[in-house]
Amino acid sequence: RRAAAAAAAAEARAQLAPNTRALLYLNNETFRDPGGGTASFVRRVLELGVPLVMVHEKDPDAGGAPFHTLFQQTPEDLVRQKRLFDDLAIDLHAAPAHRTVSLRLAMRALGAKPARRRRLAPLRWGWLAARWWLGWRGAQEASLSEASTSGSRSGKKAKLDCGRNTPAERV
Repeated sequence: RRAAAAAAAAEARAQLAPNTRALLYLNNETFRDPGGGTASFVRRVLELGVPLVMVHEKDPDAGGAPFHTLFQQTPEDLVRQKRLFDDLAIDLHAAPAHRTVSLRLAMRALGAKPARRRRLAPLRWGWLAARWWLGWRGAQEASLSEASTSGSRSGKKAKLDCGRNTPAERV
């Protein structure tokens, strides 16, 4: 009979996606449902070997309860035989900043991957540097142009030698 149950569990496990996980939200009503549906769900998840992610609500306004209360409400077989609480539950704190971190930890435990941060493209910085350089260079050329046209006989525009002009372009 145990072999048949193990074979059925193996067959059910094979039908699951490889990244399947289960979420158990622990609050003051978790195992108080009529008929014990939550407890039977947890038993089945543990039999199948599906990773179980537990999130413990800490906010009293949202049904949060101290952990010892949850421990007392949990059916005895899940605590002793199935060892439900051997893995740590992720605390879901009430403070907004802490809650955000808690939710991110829960999402990571459920298999979410952090979003890649977008780096500023080097072209953007290159464009800004080029704009700054051309603005500075243009101001230098304008001041030299005014000085050279007022003081030179040829009236040609003097260019600033920044290492880019060839000797033929220099005036």
